[in-house]
Amino acid sequence: MIAAVDRALCALMRRDVLGEAVGVSLEAPNRAWSGTITKPTVNLFLFDIRDNITRRDVMLEPVRDDSGAIIARRPPPTRFDIFYCLSVWGCPVEVEHDVLAAVVVSLNSYDVLPPDLLGPDSPPHAHFLSTASGMKRAMLPMFGGELKMQLDVAVTVPVEMPAVMKAGAPVRQAARIVVSPSTPAQIQAARAPRTGRLAPLPPDTDPFKPLRMALAETVAALPPPRPAAPPAGQRPPGAPPAGQRPPGAPPAGPPAAGQRPPGTAAQPAPSPLAILRGALQQAAQAQAALAQAVASVATLLPAPPAPPAPPAPPAAPPAPPAATPPAPPTTDKPAGPVKATTPAPEEE
Repeated sequence: MIAAVDRALCALMRRDVLGEAVGVSLEAPNRAWSGTITKPTVNLFLFDIRDNITRRDVMLEPVRDDSGAIIARRPPPTRFDIFYCLSVWGCPVEVEHDVLAAVVVSLNSYDVLPPDLLGPDSPPHAHFLSTASGMKRAMLPMFGGELKMQLDVAVTVPVEMPAVMKAGAPVRQAARIVVSPSTPAQIQAARAPRTGRLAPLPPDTDPFKPLRMALAETVAALPPPRPAAPPAGQRPPGAPPAGQRPPGAPPAGPPAAGQRPPGTAAQPAPSPLAILRGALQQAAQAQAALAQAVASVATLLPAPPAPPAPPAPPAAPPAPPAATPPAPPTTDKPAGPVKATTPAPEEE
C-alpha cells in the first residue's frame, strides 16, 4: 500500500517536471542525509498516517469472478490519509523555489493518482491526491537544524479487506410460484434441510496468507544484517574467560594486583589488627612527607615584607582660653539728697 504510493509519487514528479536533472529521495531529511547530496533533490518524507472516517462505507461489497458472477462478499475498504512533507535540498534558494513551483503545478493537476503508476495489483478504488496541510505541519519546520520551505502532500489510500464469507450459487432462472398439494407439516419437513446461512469459508482458507507471503519475500530480499556487538560485561563467543590467556599465548607480563605468580604458595590472610596497624603507619608516613614538603616550599618563598609602622596619633587641639566673668557696672550716686527741679515756663 505505502510502497506503491511512494513509487507512484516519485514517478509522477519525474515524468511531469523533474526528469533526470533533479533527484527524488524518501529518506528522513536529517543532517547525515543532507551531507550526502550532490545535486538538487526533492525529499518526500512520510510523517503521518491517519484513518479517514469521512470516506468510510458500511455496505458489504460483492467480489466477482471473470464472468461477472458474485463469488464472495467482503467489507468495504478502509481509507487512510498518508501525509508527506516535501522539501528541496542541494541547490540555491532561487532554484529551490523554481523546483517547488514546478512540483506544485504538477501535483495540483491531478485529483487522483494515475492508476497506471500504481501497478497492476493496486485496488480499483481511487487514490485521492491533494496538497492540504497535514496534522503535524507545525511540528516539522526545521530539518537537521536548517530552516526549510516545505509542502504537505496528502494521499487517501484504500485498503481492501480479504473476503470473509462466500456467496451462494448464482440465480440462473426466474422465480416461479407453484401451489403444492402437500400439507403444512410436509412442507416444513421439506424446508428443514435447505434452511441455513451463507456457506462459511473452508477451514484451510487463510485470507491473510498472500499478504504474509509477500512480506516474507520482501524481508528475505534484504541484505544480511551485521552481527550485533555483545552486551556490556559479556565476552564474545569463543573468547577465553576474564583473567585467562588463550592456550599457547605467552605470558602477558607481571601478574596483576591481587594475583600471585604461578607456582607460589598462597599467603595467609592478615588479621584485622595488622591491617589497622599498617594503615596507621601509612597515615603517619604521609603526614611526615606532607610536613617536609611544606617546609621545603616555605624556604623557597621570599620573606614577607615588614608591616608598615602605624601612623602617629593626631595632636590634641589647643585648650580654649578661660572665660573671665564681666565686671559689674559701676554708677556714681551723689552723696546728698536729690532735689527736685521744675522746668521754667516758656515765654509766649
